[in-house]
Amino acid sequence: MPGLMPFLLAVTVFVAVGSVSGLLNGQQPSDLGRIALPAVLYMATAYATTRVVMTCDPAALRRLLAVAALAYVISGFVVQRLVNGPIDFETVRFQILGGATIPAIGYLECMALFGLTLTEIGAMGSAFVLLFLSITRTYLMSAAVQLAPLAAGANRLIGPRLIAAIVVVSIFGVGFLVYGGEGVTRWTDRLYTQRTSSGEDYTLYTRQSEWDFMIKHFEETTQTLVSGNGFAAVTTYYYPREVGGGSENSIGFGHSQHLSLLFIAGIAGGGTLLAVQFWQFFNAVMLLIRLARSKFDGSDLLFLAAWGSSIIIGCIVANFFSSIFNSRGWSLWYGVGTGLFIGARARYLRELGMGLVHVVSTPGPVEPARGESRPNVPPAVARRRASLAQLQHSPNR
Repeated sequence: MPGLMPFLLAVTVFVAVGSVSGLLNGQQPSDLGRIALPAVLYMATAYATTRVVMTCDPAALRRLLAVAALAYVISGFVVQRLVNGPIDFETVRFQILGGATIPAIGYLECMALFGLTLTEIGAMGSAFVLLFLSITRTYLMSAAVQLAPLAAGANRLIGPRLIAAIVVVSIFGVGFLVYGGEGVTRWTDRLYTQRTSSGEDYTLYTRQSEWDFMIKHFEETTQTLVSGNGFAAVTTYYYPREVGGGSENSIGFGHSQHLSLLFIAGIAGGGTLLAVQFWQFFNAVMLLIRLARSKFDGSDLLFLAAWGSSIIIGCIVANFFSSIFNSRGWSLWYGVGTGLFIGARARYLRELGMGLVHVVSTPGPVEPARGESRPNVPPAVARRRASLAQLQHSPNR
């Protein structure tokens, strides 16, 4: 399973360095365990998902994930209604959705690449609900980068199904803007920056002050540069004076997970994990570009790998402006996406070498059918042998 062992080692080193650094800085073990838990959940979920993908029927797993995605939205609303009463749609994305918006965008991407079953269409409908309720500038940027690899195969992917989906979404959006009334402002306000009377970006000010704080304390000494400040280290951010000034503190991860990893565990722990995550990001982008450009057999393994790739890409982009490790739900989805990518990609490559699947490539000589044996040879050699075999059986040879 290429990529699994470096990933497990990187997360383990990050948790170990962040915990030891915290203990050396006098931080409470209970705080260290609480803040480190989402990272451990991320690793455990990724490992479990990888093992499941490598051993289970891919088609059944694909259907199960569609049902799970659909059930996630429904159960979230039901639990919220039973426990806390009426749902406030202005804050519902914090109460219910967690990190599910990024996987929802990934489902839309897989629709363009593979088409969807009826169950998955239901899950995609719930994905639209998630997207509709979760519109923020961060998610819009994540969606743009997630969908960008599809541009490589736009001339092949644009068809009646995709055009129909775009038309339906456009009609829905226009109808909401025309007839949504005051409710529209709940969504449009999230797309505009909050500014002070002098034109200062309120959100950017607070985040930049936090980023500056983390960078300063990361570079403060050789010890913090190498091993960081610990999981329960305190970060401080400030408000503009025009809105009252003042400051607030947070513990652990702040509004940039990439900086937070270095702030917490230094180059040894955070830098190692960042290197692995960005390597996964690069491979995920390349996989989606290749799928967008190529004609393939609709493999369920490739569907799982593509969905995992999209989740990884979205999480990496979102972590520039937020922190997925601040939420157990977000960390769970990130782990699922990582496990899908590692497991499905590894299993597809293994079965490709055994001759059990078709090669993902542009149209060319016919590959052996599913289930036929084939020597583990390079594709070019296999195509040459197939051509020679056809010549030997030709009546005009």
